[in-house]
Amino acid sequence: MVDLIPTGGRWNGLLFENPVSGYDAALTWTFEVDLDVTPVDTTEVTSSLTIDWVPAPLAGSWASMVGLEVSCSFGEPAEASVYLGEHHRYRDIRLSVLAQERERLLVDVALAGDEDGLGHAEVAARAWLVFEGIYVQLHPKPETVDMAASALARFTSVAGLDGQDRAHNYLFRPGPT
Repeated sequence: MVDLIPTGGRWNGLLFENPVSGYDAALTWTFEVDLDVTPVDTTEVTSSLTIDWVPAPLAGSWASMVGLEVSCSFGEPAEASVYLGEHHRYRDIRLSVLAQERERLLVDVALAGDEDGLGHAEVAARAWLVFEGIYVQLHPKPETVDMAASALARFTSVAGLDGQDRAHNYLFRPGPT
């Protein structure tokens, strides 16, 4: 059995909709904790713990995430996986945001219910994550950064964020301070 040691990571938001499948616009968060694997083997293996599709609270803000908590089963609504050479799903998910320093979050994560045979009945991690920004991917794509910012402002504060057009979506990241 290998030890999974948290070494940092990143978090981001996604404002997404898919009218064809009936998915209305919603803002969700992704938290990814990088893992150092020991004992280290000779192959390059990217290892991480990822929790996707965490719903953003109503009237919440990316700049004040402390207190955000999710506790659920896989897909109801969040999904959790550990990537260790391949994808391993976990059934039971608990995530808490403990502290925030500007764009960095301290998260505490606990997973249980190894669905795909990773060999760890439970995985826990506490790590500081760096904010990558919020992706805005709406259909149809807003015509301008300002239109995308207005859409995003319905879900979270856009104060301090600069938008960038990325062909198929927009990315809003903290601007210079």
